[in-house]
Amino acid sequence: MLFDKKGSMDEHEAHDIIENVVAAGDIGMFSWHMHTGTFELIEHISGYRLQGIHSLPDFLERYVFPKDLEIALQDLNNYLNGKEEVFQSTFRVLDSKDKMHWVFCKGTIMESNKLAGLIYDVSANKMLKGNDYTTNLVDAKYLTRKLGNAIQNKQKENSIGALLYLEIDNLHSLINHYGFKFGSIVLYQMSRILLNFTSGKDEVSRFPNDKFMLLIDNVTSNDEIKNLGKKIIKMLEAPLIVEGLPVYLNVSIGMTLFPDADKDA
Repeated sequence: MLFDKKGSMDEHEAHDIIENVVAAGDIGMFSWHMHTGTFELIEHISGYRLQGIHSLPDFLERYVFPKDLEIALQDLNNYLNGKEEVFQSTFRVLDSKDKMHWVFCKGTIMESNKLAGLIYDVSANKMLKGNDYTTNLVDAKYLTRKLGNAIQNKQKENSIGALLYLEIDNLHSLINHYGFKFGSIVLYQMSRILLNFTSGKDEVSRFPNDKFMLLIDNVTSNDEIKNLGKKIIKMLEAPLIVEGLPVYLNVSIGMTLFPDADKDA
């Protein structure tokens, strides 16, 4: 905000600053009038013209990457039900050019029963909770939360999902020999390989150091998930090409089904 010499706000200049900041595509603003069912939005992160939206839940359903929608709506409901003092949620957005953005959304209820807040594009923020910066996958904490929701959903549906744990056994020796940058490229390439084995609500997550998790939403049998593990091992028999060098990875995989094996994430 800008102020004149008397300390009062210059509304015109403040409005111009807000428009310029929003136009840069890093910050957006929203306002949901819950009594009247009207929703106002200004943002350039998604690249879409979001019309016909009458509430914040409508906005989230149109805006949030489908795999993250359940968590975003959960964060909003927790705030509206008094479980949190502020509405805040981290999720992904796929823009009109098919580029993925990590977004942080924060707001509070103001006068006249209006929930207003800001949307931040935080894709390049290494400290972002939820995102692993090296691979651009969800991190361990975000995956664990998703797993908890998946277990509850499978109990209700009387169906099963699976969790695969994958560890690159020789990553530390590669880093010791070639350096951390080399190791980061290996992790990124591994993340792209694992994404090839997912679809729908499946999720790939980077866990600390040399570990990954695959959350598979729908599984019909134990053999199906064993075969998936074998396919991953088979694909990794071919070397990765990292900075012009062939790199062979030694990988261990463990797997379990839920909710039969355990009901605790």
